[in-house]
Amino acid sequence: MGTLEDYKPFDIKTKIALLTKNSGERFLLLKNGKYSFPIGPMGYVPKSGLCFYDILKPIVKNKDILDLGCGEMGIISLISIIEGAKNVKAVDIDDKCIYWLNHIKNKYNFQNLTVLKSDIFQNINQKFDIIVSNPPIMPMKEVDSNAVHDSGGADGRLFLYKIMQEAIPFLKDNGQLYLSAFSFLGTNISTGNQPSLKQCALDLGYSSFEIVANKIKILSETSVTYKQLPYIKTIYPNMTTLNSKGKPAIEFQILRLCK
Repeated sequence: MGTLEDYKPFDIKTKIALLTKNSGERFLLLKNGKYSFPIGPMGYVPKSGLCFYDILKPIVKNKDILDLGCGEMGIISLISIIEGAKNVKAVDIDDKCIYWLNHIKNKYNFQNLTVLKSDIFQNINQKFDIIVSNPPIMPMKEVDSNAVHDSGGADGRLFLYKIMQEAIPFLKDNGQLYLSAFSFLGTNISTGNQPSLKQCALDLGYSSFEIVANKIKILSETSVTYKQLPYIKTIYPNMTTLNSKGKPAIEFQILRLCK
């Protein structure tokens, strides 16, 4: 027995539920409960990674997928697997993430899922139809142990640019790279002395750059993002904070770059 609730951290069309058992164990339910994926020991419940679901659902079937920086639950990998991907490779630099996703893999006998430790593309030696990454994108001057998975460097662009720069050799012809970003990072407009991420992508040789999803991220006063707002506004002085349901909010985007 336990408590079952709809889980919708963002405006996602696909139905997702969160089950909390009386024992305290929690599970993320997908495909109308067909899959009940256990929340890991670090307690992280996927949020922004779920924004990729509606985008990946119609395109991953029979494709080779790379989930770059999969995180503890590897939600992008799991979405790809249950929606019919041919093969999925999930990588992360954190041993705890590798351990827990392997635990889920073994529980469901996902034979077409490979999980390995890699610092971005360090241990990758093949090409993919689709590469997906929900990287750390929070501008942070100083990083404490509780926010190490959030920090995208001083301007939030560190890993975005590194992935964009290094991904092309690992994409098949007409391959696609999907990334998450905050709009204030300058996805399609320049920010100060920095070119837009779109211009960076085109300069790196991608054939196209498109924002395929815009989501509103409501900020709680205890969130890392909310606490970083004063610093973020020193880096991006033209940043505007939105208002959603009486609370501060920012725009979260999914980007598609085509080889």
